Amino acid sequence: MRVLLRIIRRQGIGDITTQESSHSAPIIRIGRGTDCDIHLPDAGIQLEHATLESRGGGAFIQAVGHASISVNEKVVDGIQLQVGDQIRLGLYELKVQESIEAVDGDEAFVLTCERFEPDDAVWRRKAGIPAGSGVGARLSMRGLSWVLGSLIFLLFFVWPMTAHYFSESRDVGALDTATTAGHQPVGDWASLGRSAGLTGTVSRSHALFGDECTSCHQRAFIPVNATDCLTCHDDVQEHVRVEQFSFASLGATGCLQCHQEHEGNDQLVLSDSRLCVNCHQNLTATSEGKVEVSDVVGFSQHPEFRVHGVKSNIDTGLKFPHNVHLDSKGVLNLKEESQVLACRDCHLVEKEGTKMAFPQFEEHCAACHSLRFAFEAPDRTMPHGDVAKAKSFIRDTYASVAVKGGFRLPIEEVPKAIWERAKTRKPEAVEMVQALAWVDKKSASVISGPFGKGQCAECHTIIENKDDPLAWDIVPVDPAVVSFTGARFDHAPHRQVTCTTCHGAKASKEASDVLLPKIGKCQSCHGPPSASHLLPTQCVDCHGFHQGHASAVKTDESTR
Repeated sequence: MRVLLRIIRRQGIGDITTQESSHSAPIIRIGRGTDCDIHLPDAGIQLEHATLESRGGGAFIQAVGHASISVNEKVVDGIQLQVGDQIRLGLYELKVQESIEAVDGDEAFVLTCERFEPDDAVWRRKAGIPAGSGVGARLSMRGLSWVLGSLIFLLFFVWPMTAHYFSESRDVGALDTATTAGHQPVGDWASLGRSAGLTGTVSRSHALFGDECTSCHQRAFIPVNATDCLTCHDDVQEHVRVEQFSFASLGATGCLQCHQEHEGNDQLVLSDSRLCVNCHQNLTATSEGKVEVSDVVGFSQHPEFRVHGVKSNIDTGLKFPHNVHLDSKGVLNLKEESQVLACRDCHLVEKEGTKMAFPQFEEHCAACHSLRFAFEAPDRTMPHGDVAKAKSFIRDTYASVAVKGGFRLPIEEVPKAIWERAKTRKPEAVEMVQALAWVDKKSASVISGPFGKGQCAECHTIIENKDDPLAWDIVPVDPAVVSFTGARFDHAPHRQVTCTTCHGAKASKEASDVLLPKIGKCQSCHGPPSASHLLPTQCVDCHGFHQGHASAVKTDESTR
């Protein structure tokens, strides 16, 4: 958008001067920083205080971070501007005027800007009191400046420097037991002098250093670099594979870009999404198309979720229709009772809350799906999970019938040698041969029939063997094929929402369907911090920075 700024200045004699400047950019930045498009030098305004952008056919003003803006004497985070609106930022008042047509035909948004003095200054002017009266009136402005400048130089440079080197030169052995090296008694002139150089409170993570500045600052008045941090944090990992993306290495970007000390505990790990967007909004072009992730400029334009390396579906080897199991009429269990299932009947969250545990047959499926292979042996069911063991179990069952008897099998299926044999009778050799032949025939027909392979095929994909019909197998099931690789998600805070609110399981007919929710589901509840009606969400809430698969940090001196 294009903004025409008219700065109004009122002179002491009542004259008014106006200075115009034109600014053109997709987003106009307003703040105290000299790199802002509209520069408002006032200590009450943040370095980047607000932004202006074209939205909805007009101009939209948005506060940045925790900044506050007042439009028509009402504090807002963001609002669509109208002609006549008055915006207060610190000592400045900006007023929206009628837009005009620029030279090249574009429409220019017009703002007038005027600075108002503090109330005490206005009062002094109305009272007719000269600006030079009061404190310092007996000194010239130049003399007063020299006095104040010298005092600042002594208090904040000479005194801290002297205290710093005095503390290092003191004899530690001469100190009493209540004093340790570098920790002067409370009220000591050196300790007070050293504290004058501190920029703010030390975070809780670094509180163990006390006032030992040299723990991090290897040289006085020199900012901390990555090598200093790695003295303690020697196991930190890179954000990317530096051998492939060297421009994003921590050696090039440093630690202070995301970590700010002396700002209390809230600022040690910065969470502002702009830190991530600075690189990721043009990552495809910067990396020359080598990255596997999409560019992103904010959560409202977040790309759709996807499973790593998967486009539409996954071959799990299973045959599982979610829509059948979630039928509102229910499904029949082994007791011939109709049971209405819910997602939580089969899917449970793992202890850490980030992943769903894979359903187990014995715990979640056996109540409805029986592995019984013979009506004559109702207490015999095939073992699940191992095809070879299941086949052996079937043959062993019929071998037991041949040797011990006792099962009521149809007469036409059983050789006379083993029919109704008493358990105590010792079989003859001829009878044994006949029995084993029957065992082989019966077990082979069951293994390759509807109660063997047929039962397995109801849920699993079968691998046939053309050379041996009995040597069939199933496609292995991989329960980890749908895990995230670049993000984390905790189901625990979302338990008040039903599973089908986010996952379209009721319409899924294949086990290969990827039931990831659409990004719109997340955006209905989550949004940027500036959105007052949504849960504030930053990039680091779902994405980690130091990746475990990346190499260790490399510095000029060593590799740690």
